[in-house]
Amino acid sequence: MITRVLIVEDDVRIADLHRRFTERVPTCEVVGIAHRLDDARDMALALEPHLILLDLYFPEGPGTDLLREIRSRDLEIDVILITAAREMGPLKEALRGGVFDYLIKPVTAERFHDCLTKFCAYRERLRLGSAIEQHD
Repeated sequence: MITRVLIVEDDVRIADLHRRFTERVPTCEVVGIAHRLDDARDMALALEPHLILLDLYFPEGPGTDLLREIRSRDLEIDVILITAAREMGPLKEALRGGVFDYLIKPVTAERFHDCLTKFCAYRERLRLGSAIEQHD
């Protein structure tokens, strides 16, 4: 089962690094990269990703705004927060908002890979659980 991933990162170089890290996970496919929150909103609706890799800070506002919008629209999109921020306030807000996990920049390829692999395994468990319930 392929996991469709949208990368939301304002720094072009970091977004490209995250794309390359994501492409190393065989069960993940990058379906888009957004450098602005407005573009991310549009792409999330149009591309229907399973997962958004979301930076915390953007020139136009915090990434948690996008997280809140995803939750308020009840979209079935999970989020992994990727941030250089070390303050606990924004991170706690994101965790309360239902992020699957978070990564602190600079993130290693190994930690990135482990996080995505864990997410893909979680999706597979949900899928199998749903299939079992449907056959009972």
